[in-house]
Amino acid sequence: MDITQKIQRFYDLASPYLLKLWGIHIHEGYYKTGKESKEKAQEQLISLLAEKAQIKRGESVLDIGCGMGGTSVWLAKKLKCRVVGITISPIQIKIARKFAKTNKVNVNFLLMNAESMKFKQLSDIVWVVGAITHFKDKQLFLQKASALLKPKGRIVIADWMPIENIDKKSQKEYIEKIMHGMLLPSTYPMSRYTNLLIKNNIHMTYAKDISKNVTQTWDIAIEIIKKPALWKLACSLGKDFIIFLKSFYAIKNAFQKKKLIYGIIIGEKI
Repeated sequence: MDITQKIQRFYDLASPYLLKLWGIHIHEGYYKTGKESKEKAQEQLISLLAEKAQIKRGESVLDIGCGMGGTSVWLAKKLKCRVVGITISPIQIKIARKFAKTNKVNVNFLLMNAESMKFKQLSDIVWVVGAITHFKDKQLFLQKASALLKPKGRIVIADWMPIENIDKKSQKEYIEKIMHGMLLPSTYPMSRYTNLLIKNNIHMTYAKDISKNVTQTWDIAIEIIKKPALWKLACSLGKDFIIFLKSFYAIKNAFQKKKLIYGIIIGEKI
């Protein structure tokens, strides 16, 4: 079973439980005051990214790695965007479609591998939040994603990134533990992503480390996974889910030791 199949299997098994554990948005939150609920902070992250990407009402969005549809539905509901969301998990598709129906918005959710995606129509926005770390060939993915943008279209990337020029010892001690637990084939520092985007005719409009507003997510996550019932459930789901939960500690530690950042990258198609 290759890494893509493992990721699909994991999310098919875990998504119903992640929905109960973490909610419809399975990405970090952006904390302005530190007093927000987890859900409000997650929506604040979406709002921040939409603002920095200058998403206009009614624009077309390709949400790559759409998860359970939280962001896709938010963009369709709040900004009247025409959204297509893709994921490799059939279970996530089922949850996302139900969520869109409940919110009375029309979002097209498709079962598709982002690394081999093909679309006839170009998009105003390519949205890649909490997904790019899962892709095996990031260079090829960014080439495909850039090609799917209209002229003046924007790509939005937000994800974990190791610090620039991380030493081998820190890479092994902090980053590789996360990669193993979260089923990530590789991680890139921010500069590598931006350089690849520039090579694909993308002009950088925004690049920032927002870790200080995001790391509270992992304080909350650690509290959630302290529940004994959750570990009993993890045992029933198998080794991968146990390793996944343990990696929460590795993520928090890497942020605390300043070996990992949460980076935003936004670029415009030339």
